[in-house]
Amino acid sequence: MTAESYFAHHQRIQSRPRPISPAPRDHEDLRRRIERNRMSRHSAEEIEVLHKRLAEIETRQKSQEDSPRHVSTSGNVLIEADSPLAPELTAEALPAKVKIPQIGMYDGTSDPDAHLGHYTSWMDLHGASDALRCRMFSLTLGPRAQKWYYTLPPHSIWKWQQLRAAFRSHFIGTQVCLIPKESITNIVQKDDETLKDYVSRFNDRIQNMEPCHPETLLVTAIAGLKPNSMFRWTLCQNKLATFQEFLVRAQQFIIAEESMSVPSFDFSVKENK
Repeated sequence: MTAESYFAHHQRIQSRPRPISPAPRDHEDLRRRIERNRMSRHSAEEIEVLHKRLAEIETRQKSQEDSPRHVSTSGNVLIEADSPLAPELTAEALPAKVKIPQIGMYDGTSDPDAHLGHYTSWMDLHGASDALRCRMFSLTLGPRAQKWYYTLPPHSIWKWQQLRAAFRSHFIGTQVCLIPKESITNIVQKDDETLKDYVSRFNDRIQNMEPCHPETLLVTAIAGLKPNSMFRWTLCQNKLATFQEFLVRAQQFIIAEESMSVPSFDFSVKENK
């Protein structure tokens, strides 16, 4: 083979399009490819592309190392997890004295609204900002609820109302079913029932009942009293304005009623005969 034919053959080989190699599996795989490219006299442009890919992988690894971590309580294993909170929330400076909410952990089986109520009351008491409410909330979650928290898309939460709604919608199956407010009309004082027991039973019902207008509570509570009871007669003489006023008057009447039922004793000194 002459020199001219050799160089012509070599030029044809160099001009052929090279097959695109698959993406590197990891950091070390990419380094090995760069070394092989150098040894096989690849063009400077190809080596530059590989260097850029290496820089991208190193940047991605650095980002993963900086991502939040949490500890699994089941096996004490350190697990990497991207925070569902937006960078704007995590970047806000914390107050000088931050108190962890003392409200107990939510285990994922009780009423989520009750937990949210306790948490909101605590944060309102300490004047917490929207960002602080989001950042502190995960500290009140037990293992099961923590697992749900870290399944939220990374950086998808940017305000407290959004996190609150996501929490309620996920644990909605554990909510306490409220009694229909119409059922309150079925509460009436029994013939052998004291006023104290009637008021207690009435209060127990409305605690687990749908929200009801205060005036409806007042009218229904009075209507349920025994028709011939002394307390009902006194209420007719002095009209009430609110249900709270009804409870106060009932408490006063109960105290008077119980004091009259105490047997009297004669403490006078008798002369010895």
